Amino acid sequence: MDTVHLKTPYYDQCDLNHPWPEYPRPNLIRDSFLSLNGLWDYAILKKYDLTQLHYQGKICVPFCVESLLSQVGKKLQKNETLIYHKSFHLPSSFIQEKVILHFEAVSQFCKVYLNGKQVFEHQGAYLPFEIDITSNLKENNELIVTVTNPISILYPYGKQTKHPGGAFYTPCSGIWQSVWLESVSKDYIQNVTIDVHFDTSDVTLTMDSLSQQFEITIFAQQKILYKKRIQQKQVTLHIDEFHPWSCEDPFLYQIEIKTPSDKILSYFAFRKVTIEKYQNYPRIFLNNQPCFNNGLLDQGYFSDGLYTPATWKAYEDDILKMKSLGFNTLRKHIKIEPRLFYYLCDKLGMLVWQDMVNNGTTTYAPEIPHADECNHKNPKSRKIFIEHSQQTIALLKPFPSIILWTIFNEGWGQFCSQKLYQKVKKWDPTRIIDTTSGWVDYGASDVKSLHIYFHKIKWKSDVRPITLSEFGGYAYQCKNHIYSLNKTYGYKFFKRAKAYQNAILKLYEKQIIPAIHRGLCACIYTQLSDVEEETNGLLTYDRQVLKVNADELKSILKKLHY
Repeated sequence: MDTVHLKTPYYDQCDLNHPWPEYPRPNLIRDSFLSLNGLWDYAILKKYDLTQLHYQGKICVPFCVESLLSQVGKKLQKNETLIYHKSFHLPSSFIQEKVILHFEAVSQFCKVYLNGKQVFEHQGAYLPFEIDITSNLKENNELIVTVTNPISILYPYGKQTKHPGGAFYTPCSGIWQSVWLESVSKDYIQNVTIDVHFDTSDVTLTMDSLSQQFEITIFAQQKILYKKRIQQKQVTLHIDEFHPWSCEDPFLYQIEIKTPSDKILSYFAFRKVTIEKYQNYPRIFLNNQPCFNNGLLDQGYFSDGLYTPATWKAYEDDILKMKSLGFNTLRKHIKIEPRLFYYLCDKLGMLVWQDMVNNGTTTYAPEIPHADECNHKNPKSRKIFIEHSQQTIALLKPFPSIILWTIFNEGWGQFCSQKLYQKVKKWDPTRIIDTTSGWVDYGASDVKSLHIYFHKIKWKSDVRPITLSEFGGYAYQCKNHIYSLNKTYGYKFFKRAKAYQNAILKLYEKQIIPAIHRGLCACIYTQLSDVEEETNGLLTYDRQVLKVNADELKSILKKLHY
């Protein structure tokens, strides 16, 4: 297949020696921070001896080896190992009682060696992990990471495939999010859980720390609202006349928590998500008001960085551009982003529907009770998916922009959906759950979720809110901004830009807007941008061109309300 290397506008903004210098954990910030992002030595080998390695060049971390931004651009084969090497020196002023090494995401299997000793092994591709390396540190340190990416279906793999085509894409092997160090005291604050109680104006803080003494300060726009010293690990505080968070007014409260030897900064928002009846239909409510979720499917792929954009500005511009058009929701599809993405959605006022990442194989479950209990039978794979989903929710629960969890997309790895619904509801009772987006749900879902591409938009009546969780997918190839020269993928094809745009406008005007008055409470258009062979994005894959007239689309989308 003939493909073209496409660069986004952010490519030249990336400092290869210091890429992604931002603090990677915006919901728990500590002064101690040392980024290891930048140019590392690398080798791709079938057989290797870690004591006698000859490196083949430099790779830019945190970009996967297949990407342009990595400066390598090679596909890792199933029988190959990608080896990273980095030397680093820690100044004595940095070191406290513990030094922790953080990897935000590595795909798919990795081993970490420090100064000749294996210190960690990790399986998976989407979740962060950390290593206490205090006892293995020297004055000058050698860090080696070995990675394989067989795209094992035992583990969540998303849309990665060794044979890209259609709606499945080039794999993203190796380190694809930030690598960094922090130094902490023994009684450091490992985590803080912030539970907001919208109707009572309260916020409950639970500190995970060996310390028993905390000083808590809450700020609103740099003004101190609350300051209190406590000697317990949990406290509930009352905020008079709080300022709610919404898409139009994404108001965030800042919080500082101190112990005798540690200090962290975090934030929270007052927002509430429920399902209530309005105009004779069940609807999604935000802060006790009906809120039509008008969104886009967001794959989170970029032409030059694949899983990782050149800079955080690419995320920000995606969010702001879609918001300026009139969208208020992004469905983050089969991928977990860096935490900075969710912070930007919190800060800028963009709702997020977050998918769990699939493992297993695509299954078909007939519409009879308990049929999907027979699918995806491998007990290890089932266990991994359940654990990964629980860890995903724990990781992303602090971000108020996320209002919905999707457990299974269609039949991708679907099993025991009714039981999984109960588990997710227990892990997070504060958000809406779409159990099997666009697929057989057996009633165990908070919404009736539809995928409609080839037929007129209609549905059978249901006691739950009607969500059109995928629709559209109209494809148009924008000249000089196409990844694949001989293949394209979408659900309806157009050769002229005007015909493409008019078809999208007509779809909203003739089918979506009238459907709101028949109970439709959310719609997710496919999709935000082109991805490889898929040319059904509003933006081109390289983020260079918006394929529709912004003013005309915005005018139509203004009508999507109750």
